[in-house]
Amino acid sequence: MKKFFLLLTTCLVIASCEKENINTTIPSTVTISFKQQVVSSNSMVRSTSNEFLDIIEEQTPKSIDVILTNIDLNQTYACKSDECITVPLGTYEIYAYSDNNDVYHLGGNMYSRPTLDCSDFTVTVDQDTKTIALNTYYNCYAVFAPIDECERCYSGETDVDFYKQGNYHVAYFHTGDVQIILTPYSNSTDFLQTSYDFTTILNNSKINAEYGKYYVIHPQKIDKTDSSFEINIENMEEGKI
Repeated sequence: MKKFFLLLTTCLVIASCEKENINTTIPSTVTISFKQQVVSSNSMVRSTSNEFLDIIEEQTPKSIDVILTNIDLNQTYACKSDECITVPLGTYEIYAYSDNNDVYHLGGNMYSRPTLDCSDFTVTVDQDTKTIALNTYYNCYAVFAPIDECERCYSGETDVDFYKQGNYHVAYFHTGDVQIILTPYSNSTDFLQTSYDFTTILNNSKINAEYGKYYVIHPQKIDKTDSSFEINIENMEEGKI
């Protein structure tokens, strides 16, 4: 009988230890993914059918670089926004941005594709964290010029041509002053060579460009004294020269 009670007591102790181990085992890492979305308050996004937005959407990077810094461990992790990553639990400072190597740098501050940015933010990653939202925005503006009106559209500073997409010359710009020159076809009887000066710094003598907007420019017509400039996008103000 004593042997029976001793065996029973031993079994209960083992079962209790196993149960305790199961209940107290907490994962030290978690695998997370990202949900990349462009915020509508400052972006070149669509609400209706629009050929300019078609081009912008097609050329917008499908993924961006993500940098995660674990504040508790002082360790940094990196991945693409369309990848999953396994990281330790803790509080993270997160920053995401377009890799300029992915957007075809044309020279100066001119690119053939739009770039995205994401303001730094902090998030606590625990066992229940599965997805982290990345609220990105365009940190550039776009300029279009119709191919049927001008043979060349290029930067006056670098003499580099815009990228051709569909029926338009198109390029994307960051900070700084930009001179854009439109050269009509040599046999054109309708248009003159025309230049536009854009800036992201307030200047009454130049076109004040804003991030998240696109601008459509035209060469000056021979029978007119002013060049033509337009911007068409819902919920955004018309650009002024």
